[in-house]
Formats: sequence, structure tokens, C-alpha cells
Amino acid sequence: MASQYLYQSLNKDNSKIRLLDIVALENGASIRCEVQVVSLQDNPVYSALSYVWGDPSITEDILIDSSTLTVTKNLADALRHVKQHWHKYFPDRDTITLRLWTDAICINQHDLEERSHQVKLMASIYTSAELVIAWLGGGDEEISRGLKALQIISREVMDQDEAMLSTPADWGTAEPSLQWIEKYPSLWFSYLDDVDTRPVGFKDMWNGVSRFLHLPYWSRIWIFQEAALARNLLLTYGPDSIKLHYLLETLTWGEWLQSSVSDLTIPSCLSSTVYLLLFCSGTLVPNPIIVTFRKTILRPSKVLRGSEQWDPFWMISPLLRASDPRDHVYGLLGLTSCNIEPDYQKSVADVYCDLLCAWLQDEQNLIFLTFAGIMYDNTLQLPSWAPNYPAFSQAGLRGFLGHLNAHTTLFDETQERIYILDSSLFVIGAAIGSITRTARAFNDNPFRNSQMLDYCRDFISRNPTYITGIPPLQAIFRVFWENEDTNNDQTTLLRALAFLQLTFFPDLETPYKGHFSIFEPSSGDEFPEFFEKWFFPNCEFITCGLPNPATEDLWSHQGMHYARIETYRQLNVKALQFIETEYGYLGLASTKSEIGDLVCIVKGYSSPVVLRKVNGHYIHVGTCWVLGLKDRETAALKKAKVERFEIR
Repeated sequence: MASQYLYQSLNKDNSKIRLLDIVALENGASIRCEVQVVSLQDNPVYSALSYVWGDPSITEDILIDSSTLTVTKNLADALRHVKQHWHKYFPDRDTITLRLWTDAICINQHDLEERSHQVKLMASIYTSAELVIAWLGGGDEEISRGLKALQIISREVMDQDEAMLSTPADWGTAEPSLQWIEKYPSLWFSYLDDVDTRPVGFKDMWNGVSRFLHLPYWSRIWIFQEAALARNLLLTYGPDSIKLHYLLETLTWGEWLQSSVSDLTIPSCLSSTVYLLLFCSGTLVPNPIIVTFRKTILRPSKVLRGSEQWDPFWMISPLLRASDPRDHVYGLLGLTSCNIEPDYQKSVADVYCDLLCAWLQDEQNLIFLTFAGIMYDNTLQLPSWAPNYPAFSQAGLRGFLGHLNAHTTLFDETQERIYILDSSLFVIGAAIGSITRTARAFNDNPFRNSQMLDYCRDFISRNPTYITGIPPLQAIFRVFWENEDTNNDQTTLLRALAFLQLTFFPDLETPYKGHFSIFEPSSGDEFPEFFEKWFFPNCEFITCGLPNPATEDLWSHQGMHYARIETYRQLNVKALQFIETEYGYLGLASTKSEIGDLVCIVKGYSSPVVLRKVNGHYIHVGTCWVLGLKDRETAALKKAKVERFEIR
């Protein structure tokens, strides 16, 4: 427990904060600090710590002034390393001058009123810090090697032409080069290579790169804001470090690398597995959180205004995790100019409703339905229409956005506004048909997915042609990929082949050999005829830059490997199922959808939703994707009746 002296009330009128002096690290074990109170209005010089709190059950006692304070082990480890990293960054300064801000110690976490007030200062705290030291952990040798690999790559990348480091539009102006890797034998091989082909004493670095880029640090909501607001941020792991700016340049280079593969001369020293890691599996193409991270950090203005001020709540918050669910809103306020007052005495449902009421005042848009619905665990007792940020970020499910535009002609501006009253959301919408069939065709083993195969055969037997006029197998494929584009480009055809192979011929490395039938794979048409008959009529492989499908060249094409990986990942989404509607439309929805539920389009949202009628009102089951609703003249939309829905 901390003394009352440590947590004497802070003056809220002049932006007072607490800072730490780390005065002793006795024998590398006991940590002793002193606290001083300063005002941000006086422009104090200090650094800030950014870190994951860690397991709350693994703790350590430290001394603050004359009192004992219990902190997580991860914070204690960070405090032991922070002086070392600070001195590396400021080699001309004495570490005795280091003053540090860290939330777990400098904010009284048990005082809800103080927490609410300090949250409002977060933007100032992190933008005012001369350096933010990010502690990502330590103690794992493989991750340490991964950071060292990133250090090597960043040095080489920074020496290359700046034209390929700025924006994707500039990449083509630079001469691609990977020859520098010849200087680093430690990067030639990976853990995927056969033991016999690796050099003696080989220690893999590439898996460590991937693990470093997927550490828990990247997934925490407060950390996202801290890093985005920092003037200078140093990423540290154990005794090693890399500047955030250098890491982001390296990851930009990784994306450029994949886009330039056809122009590159691949060094002969690289093993085939390293080639696949770099160009197919995207080891240096970061997870979606870091991509969003980079876009936010590279903005000219850190604080968003106008319509953009709401973007963090729809583009960032759903991806990240927070110990307190209210922080899915409060943890990003420093990046916005929206007028929401932090109040930790409110319930989670009230905090989310505050956000949505403020949003709907500015924008009549239901984008938040993407992250809502009974498909998610609802221990927080949220309305079915409220964004369930904690459950969405844990589940990592695919959402459905930007695929339907028929509602722009179905609705008009004179109709009733979207509004919230008590626990109900009132919207204008139209039912486009009830669900008549559901099929769970996704499972844990996409390479042995008999459910998908059985569903394909059943659907084709009932639908010689899909309602839009395309072959039924192509309809399933387009729903699977949420792809309504009628263009058959190279990517689409490669994905189609991968889908066909994994679904129908998982045991065949070269499916072009032999004769096939949709119902009896051992007999029937030769593969090109089979593909054209059931999948893509009048398909021109050669026109799309692909080899003849009747040859092995197509199946060994470099793009096929990546298409198989993508398809495998899509097949392994267990929380989705196929749905069919009364008018013959096919779509994807959550496994919570049931026969009799309504597929609806609602004013202010770009995707269909599934609603269930209960005692005179509706509950939001979840969003969905339906093939063939882009055309206003489709049968379902012509019969649709615009009405008001009360969703609870």
C-alpha cells in the first residue's frame, strides 16, 4: 500500500502531475523512487514510460519515498532498464537528472475522480515528454534476435534511396535492391529450413522478428495513444532498442519489397523459406494494428478534428485491448477533439452510449453496428446495438463494411433521424427477406473441410444458376471472399483456383490432371472445362498474365502459394456461416443467425444487418454480407418496405 502522502490530492486547476526520480536500484533488485509534483504549465523536462502493465497477479514491492507500493513485475523490470536506455538516448546527460512519468505510479489508480481528471491530461503528458521509452519486455532470446535483425535491416534501409521510403506512390521511382543481405549470413536461413541445410550454430532471427511485431505491447489501447502522441519514442526489449521512426521505415520497406518482387534480383544466398517469409507470408508486413499505428503517427496533426475526430473509435478501438472496458473510449480521447468528459464512476454501457449519442449528433451513421450484436459475449450487459469493443477485440472476427450501396437510393433525407432513447436505438430500414437456410461450412481444418464441400454440392444441386446469373460455385466463392466485383483479374483467378483446390481436391498437388465432376471428382470434364463450366465461364487465363490451366506451370505459379495461404486463413473463420434468404440470395453472417431472422438494410450503414424480432422490438444479431444487393432493381429491394425499427 502507498502512503496517503504519496497520493495527496492534485490541484486540478493548473495541470499538476507527479514525476518520479529513480534514486536507487539496490543490487539490481530493490527499486526506490522519490515523487515530486509539478505543473505542466511550467514546461517541466521529463520522460514518460509506455508499457504493458502485465499480469496483475505477478507483483513486486518498490519504495516510493518512505512507503511501499506494489506494482506489476513488468513495470518493475521496466524501471530497472529505463535509466540505461535513457542514457543511450541522451549520452551527454547524467542519469541523476532523469525524471519519469508512469501511469501506474503517478496516478492514484484507486481514486476514480483523479483518474478521470488525469485522463484529460494524457495528450499533454505524452506530447510534452521529451522522450517516451516503450518497454516491450525482455528475457526471450529469440525475440532479442528478432530486434537485432530489425536493427540490421533498418540501418540498411535508411541507407537506401529515400524515394522508396516515403509513400507507396514513390516506390516505383527507386531501383529495387536486396543485395545488402549478402553481408549478413544470419539472415540467409530460417527455422523452416532443413537442419542439414543450415550452417553450424545457426540461430533463427526471422521468427523473432515476427514475434517482436506481435508482442502484447502493440495491442493495448493506451499504448497506441501514447506512441501516437510521443515526439520521440524509443522501443526497448531487454538491453536492446530501436527508434520507432526506424522501425516504421523498415516496415514500409517490407511492404515495398512485396510490391516489387517481380523487379528484384533475389540474392542466391537466400534460402527458399526466407524468400517465402519475405514475399509470401509477409514477415515484414506488420499486423493490422501496427499498420493503423503507422498511419496515425505519420499524420501531420496528432489530434484529429472535424469528421476525422471520430475515426479512432471505429478504426482503432475495435482492434485493441484494455483492462478497463471504458478505456476503449477514454484511452483514445487524446487523439480527438470530441467533447466527451472522462468519468470512471459511470458504467461501461453509459460510457459507450455517451460516445454514440455524441457521434449521432454529428453524423447520422451506424458504423458502430459493425462491432455490435449478440454474436459477442455480453458480460457487460450492453444493448445489442452498442459496440462490444472488449469482445470484438478478443474475437478478432471479420467485419462487413463498404459492400452495399443500394440504400443510398432506397432512403431519403426527409425520413426520420437515427436516435437513441433510453436503451433503444431507433433506425429507418427495410427488410429484404428472412433467412431460410443456414450452413456452418467453416471448421478447424480447412485442408479437410468436408462441410464446405458438402455445402457446395448441396447449393449447386438446388441452384443451377445464381439469382444474378453467375454459376453457383462462383457465387459461393464471391460470398466467401465478400467480392462482388465482376472483373476476373489475376488475383481473383488465383484465389478461385486455391479455393477450388482446398475445397474439392485437397489431396492433389496438381488438380489439372485427370477428369473431374462437381459431384464425382473422379470422372467428368478435364480441368479447364470443369473450371469454365462450374466456376468462371469465358475465363482468359493468359490475358490475365497466367499460364494455361491445363499445365503444371499454373499450379506452381508464385502467386498460387500466396493464394493458398490467404484461402486457408479465410476458411479458418469459425464464427461465420452461410445464409440463404427467401428470395434466393446467398450471404455470410454470424453463427448466431437463425432461420426466421430478418436480413435488413438500414439508413446510415453500408452493410446489411441481421435483426431478430422479440416482443415487439428487435435485437441486433450482427452484420452480414449478401451477394447481389448492389443493384437497386433486384427483386428483394423492389419489394422492400421502408419502416422504423426499434433495436434494444
